[in-house]
Amino acid sequence: MASPSARAASSPVSDLRHQQQEALGKILSRRSMRVWSSKSSQERRSLAESLLQLFSSGSSSSAASSAAEIAQRPITRRPGVEEIKNCVLSSVYPCLPPQCDPLRGEIWQVLLNVYKRNQHGSAAQEFDRMLQRLGKLPRDPLLGATGTGRCCSCGS
Repeated sequence: MASPSARAASSPVSDLRHQQQEALGKILSRRSMRVWSSKSSQERRSLAESLLQLFSSGSSSSAASSAAEIAQRPITRRPGVEEIKNCVLSSVYPCLPPQCDPLRGEIWQVLLNVYKRNQHGSAAQEFDRMLQRLGKLPRDPLLGATGTGRCCSCGS
């Protein structure tokens, strides 16, 4: 049987190890959050640029265009493009936040028109690629109803 002095001597060591493990856990979780935040930010920017490209002039469909070139092009198709881009970039999540609800109908109308006109063209292929990318993201809060009636990701 261990003496009381042996238990007292091992207790500070185990407390120290426990504190080190907790500190390591905090560091790793912070790092994971930074990585997630960075990837989320990249996805939001990519989604916003894709929407901007889709809603911008018809000649802007080349895949080789850079984001800077796209941002400099005049908007010729829909007047709400900048609003849509700003809504996407204002959200923490790569989805349309609730304050952008009035723009949803316009977005779907344009997406479906582009897809219908160009079912075999590059716009349809880009639309399919966008759907695949979006399929990997969390569901839009207005499409998936939760049991509490609240959106868990956006807090609304």
